[in-house]
Amino acid sequence: MLENPLDRPSSVAVGTIKSSWPTEVDINGNAIENTAGKPFFPRSELEVNDLVITVEHNVAVFNGPEMNEFTGAVNSDEWYGFDPGQVRVADISYVFAIENGYSFWKRAIEVHLRKKTSDYAYPTIYPWQEIRPSKGLMEKNAEGKQALILDSDGNPISEPVFLDSTGKAIDPPDTTKIVLIRTELYPLKSFATLNLGV
Repeated sequence: MLENPLDRPSSVAVGTIKSSWPTEVDINGNAIENTAGKPFFPRSELEVNDLVITVEHNVAVFNGPEMNEFTGAVNSDEWYGFDPGQVRVADISYVFAIENGYSFWKRAIEVHLRKKTSDYAYPTIYPWQEIRPSKGLMEKNAEGKQALILDSDGNPISEPVFLDSTGKAIDPPDTTKIVLIRTELYPLKSFATLNLGV
């Protein structure tokens, strides 16, 4: 009897991928500046090494809604032993095939897993969030309204400066008052219905 491709076990490949992005603060949340108190240019690069898992297996039907819902999403709950915020679905693909008289789809899902980290301001950081220090050319005044930040000569500053938790310019510079802003760049989804096929 000819083998049914749907009965084949999944194949799993594991590797790593490197990425980097500019950063203005070190791992402790302190500003990276020169002796004049200015950021370096070009800025320092933070390198991240992500674990990549690719699972391929054969399925009977194409699942377009699954691709649309999960591609690019980050897990909002624990998934296969990984904490919320650690796993991002990088790609889901389907290839139609006919073999031994059976028609089926070759489904591949690629997930990237990023290590959790900590800093001085937040006990836990979701790895896929963008984190940057609060900076600007404007600050909040005593009335809570936005106002231009002026230099010692009374002129508007030309380069953004760090802001504290109240939106005020940090003057004189104090790295202990730097506030890190977390931004969700990817949708958070429950991965409860996302089956790797293993």
